[in-house]
Amino acid sequence: MGFRIQPQANLLRSVRTHQSILVMIQCQNCDNDQPIPLIDGASVFYLPAVHDAATGSFLTVEGCLSVHRKGWADRLQRYNMDENDYFARYWVHLEAIAVSRATLVHEGLKTNTSRFAENADIKILFRTFEEHVKELKEAVVPCGASCSRCALRCLHQRHHEGDHECTTNHKCAKFCAFTDQHGKGSTNSPCDMPYVTVSSY
Repeated sequence: MGFRIQPQANLLRSVRTHQSILVMIQCQNCDNDQPIPLIDGASVFYLPAVHDAATGSFLTVEGCLSVHRKGWADRLQRYNMDENDYFARYWVHLEAIAVSRATLVHEGLKTNTSRFAENADIKILFRTFEEHVKELKEAVVPCGASCSRCALRCLHQRHHEGDHECTTNHKCAKFCAFTDQHGKGSTNSPCDMPYVTVSSY
């Protein structure tokens, strides 16, 4: 099967999600229909001016980051580790899935354009792809400043608008060490006070 250059808008969508639009994003070689042996999830990544196929509305950075957090295995371990370690792991997670997606799409492009590598349009295609990969990776860089309501780290994107937000209820979930302040017979009461851990960020 020959390769047909797709519109630039389709390239944008191919970086955002590998499961639709471009033929090579179906993870197969278009010449022999053999699958490309790469593993990638169904996460949707933010790119400017790209619509959500399900709703028709524009994607948002925070909406995509929220989905990435929900798919992160360590997201429920926040109260069991140092906040700085948690944030570092969060950043590593986001970077890893972004690199995975970029690698997947690049492999698809390379596999299905190898016979036309010197074609001027193909070169433009790859340059455009690299530009959008930079945008994709920038969209997953987390803020890391202290939350405006407690001392946990802000998990929004680095250039977000509005207050810094840790995405929790801002209350310590650990058991309180001052049991005498919770009334007679009270044991293992949740602290429920705002986090006051000082960040070294």
